[in-house]
Amino acid sequence: MKLMLAILLVSTFGAAGQERTPERGTEKTYAMSMALKAGGKVYNFNGQGRCLYAPAVSIHGMRAERWSAERTGDGLAASLTAWRPAIGTDMVTVAFTIDDTRYSMSTLKIGAKGTPEGSGTVTIAREGTAGTFTFSGTAGSGTPISGTVKCAGFGRPSEEGGD
Repeated sequence: MKLMLAILLVSTFGAAGQERTPERGTEKTYAMSMALKAGGKVYNFNGQGRCLYAPAVSIHGMRAERWSAERTGDGLAASLTAWRPAIGTDMVTVAFTIDDTRYSMSTLKIGAKGTPEGSGTVTIAREGTAGTFTFSGTAGSGTPISGTVKCAGFGRPSEEGGD
């Protein structure tokens, strides 16, 4: 079964209390789990992945925080990115492929930039240095999609950038 998966999520994240800030440029792997669904199709992964946090990046010219999770190593690729814009509403973008079928959802729109496709929401919960991303929505094709991605920790990207 051929399965390729790429996910982008855009959301809000509210961390309560004090959190440990990872060192800049650390891109080591962390324990990660992914449980993703598209209609009746399921994708599960438990292993190592790259999880990153950038406190100040730009998306469509808007300052934002960014969290990302990427499955690394041999096997099927999967990635997730969550954003918290400095101003505006929560946004989510998801795109992945299962059995040669692509599913995509995007609520990303800042001013005139971005083209929404489908609809959905995401929540992000921090548990100490770990984090859990949970999303639910409808792909642009009308297919229900949902998933949970858990990272045991977050490093800092080598370069913080934007758009």
